[in-house]
Amino acid sequence: MKTQLILYILFSLQISLLAQPKFFNLSSQDPNDKELYIGVENYIGLQTSTYFVKNVRFSISHGTLTKVGPNKYLINVAAEKPDTLKLYEDDSLVHSETYQVKKVPYPIAQLANTKDTLLTVKQILANPIISVYLPDCKYKHQFQVLSFRTRFSKSNMNLLASFDLSIGSYLPDKQIKTVKSLKTNDKIQFYDIIYKCPKCGTQQLNSLTITIK
Repeated sequence: MKTQLILYILFSLQISLLAQPKFFNLSSQDPNDKELYIGVENYIGLQTSTYFVKNVRFSISHGTLTKVGPNKYLINVAAEKPDTLKLYEDDSLVHSETYQVKKVPYPIAQLANTKDTLLTVKQILANPIISVYLPDCKYKHQFQVLSFRTRFSKSNMNLLASFDLSIGSYLPDKQIKTVKSLKTNDKIQFYDIIYKCPKCGTQQLNSLTITIK
C-alpha cells in the first residue's frame, strides 16, 4: 500500500511538471494574440513542455531575435509578411506557430479613456485625461501625451474659452472649471496634441473634438 502511494505521488509529480509548449504574446493585451508589429518591440514568452529540458532553442523565420530573460525574447520585424516562430527542445521541434506581421496603425487621441467623442460632463470629470489609442490593435503601447491646446465653444459655435499650451495629459484646473459649465451640444476641441513613444520620439496627433451630450 505504501509503495503504491509513493508511485502515485511520483506519477502525479511527473504529470504536474509536464506542460503544453506554448508562446505568449507579452506585448499584446491578449497573450494569445498572433500578431507582431513593425517598428516596435514585440516580446514573446515561452512555455516549455517540461522542466527537465536541457537545451531550449527558439527561432523565427525573419526579423531579429534577442533573449532578454528566462524564456523571454524580444522580436523586431521590418517586413510585412508572416513570421513563423519555432520552439526546439533538445534539438527536436515541439511547437510552431505563424504570426501575422502588421504596421502599427496611426495613433488617435481620446478623452476620458474612451474612443467615443460624444461624452457627458460627468464622464469627463471622472477621468479628465487625454490619452492615445491604436484603432483595431491590441499592442500594449507606451505612447504618452506631453502637451495640448484647448478651445471650448457653445453649441452655436461661439467661442466660450481658449487655453494656450497645457503641459502633460491632464486637463488643468481652469479647464476643469470650464468643463463644469458646459451644456448639451457644446464642444471641446483639443489640438496641437504632442505625444511621445519609445521608438519614434515626439509626434503630433490629429485634433480631437468632443461634443457634450
